[in-house]
Amino acid sequence: MILPDYRGGSIVNLMASISRGLGAPRIGLPEARLLPAHQIGRARHVVLLMLDGLGYEYLAGHRDALLCQHLLGELTSVFPSATAIAVTSFATGLTPRQHGVTGWHMYLEELDRVCTILPFRDRVTRESIAEVDPDAVRVLKQPPLANLLDAETHLVMPAEIADSTYNLATGGLAWRHGVADLADYVDTVAGLVQSAGGRQYIYAYWPRLDSLAHQYGMASTEVQAHFAALDAAFDELRRELAGTDTLLLVTADHGLIDTTPDGVLEVADHPALEETLALPICGEPRAAYCYVRPGREEDFLNYVQGPLAGWCDVHTPGELLQAGWLGPGPAHPRLSGRLGDYVLVMRDNRVIHQRLSGDEPFSQIGVHGGTSGAEMRVPLMAAHCV
Repeated sequence: MILPDYRGGSIVNLMASISRGLGAPRIGLPEARLLPAHQIGRARHVVLLMLDGLGYEYLAGHRDALLCQHLLGELTSVFPSATAIAVTSFATGLTPRQHGVTGWHMYLEELDRVCTILPFRDRVTRESIAEVDPDAVRVLKQPPLANLLDAETHLVMPAEIADSTYNLATGGLAWRHGVADLADYVDTVAGLVQSAGGRQYIYAYWPRLDSLAHQYGMASTEVQAHFAALDAAFDELRRELAGTDTLLLVTADHGLIDTTPDGVLEVADHPALEETLALPICGEPRAAYCYVRPGREEDFLNYVQGPLAGWCDVHTPGELLQAGWLGPGPAHPRLSGRLGDYVLVMRDNRVIHQRLSGDEPFSQIGVHGGTSGAEMRVPLMAAHCV
């Protein structure tokens, strides 16, 4: 089991280094040991490529990759080791404890809805929350890092998500640029730097490796081919940025681990468990928040520690918060309501899934959100393009 290292070894600490290096007020977290703020502050431009799903252990199996020539070392993700939580830390510089985004599915008590947070839709009805309640975006409002930096800030990501409710809420004053494909991604980042009139920070998000891993698994030829394309794209961008005094950084939000069909725990197959639940399971397939009906706590625990023994470990939110899994700092005022009554952390490569009406069957092969090394450890690469 690998836990987040918020003392200087996590992606949140990388953001502390970037924020201080680019003139933002201190946010109370240690800088990254691998890359202190003074090294970032020397560069005219800072570009952070965030390659969703590129775990350190996967990269370590490709030592001939061009990315490895610029490897500084490894960082940890956050908990859960998943995109929704991590990208909010990238956008705000805050720990999960502080920003309050806790999973792909979240119960928002202020709306009394279970939401799928990045598309910002009701988990049950699939309605857009922003359409149901135009002011509902308030639940995502955290101080965007883009508003604090002493640099012009740009966000680069696929066009279909560039202007999403989530990115509008967390992007702040940053300029947003939607791209069509990987070549456009490289060209857009290079063009922004080459045409810059002053200092810039560019956060460039690319999700394709993660989506292929979900569909085909980390060991698939599809993931291998796309990793090779990413490696070549990094080298092309590095060459395009030569002479611009740009610090080109590459990291990820999490890695993935492959599961198997017999490692999927379908809640519907366990009616004695399902009837103890007051709400659909929230969080991630590898880290689930369970809201238990009043008076059914003993039944819930007896089932988890009996028939499900060996599948998962059960914790109270208080135990995880006290142990620092979600980081230091002042807790988000709504945090406790977003963690359920109990947290199930799945063992080995197992997942838990609750299929609601209209859902497709669970079909992911590559999964994340847990505490395995493959999920929790991510690389940090740096190339100074002078």
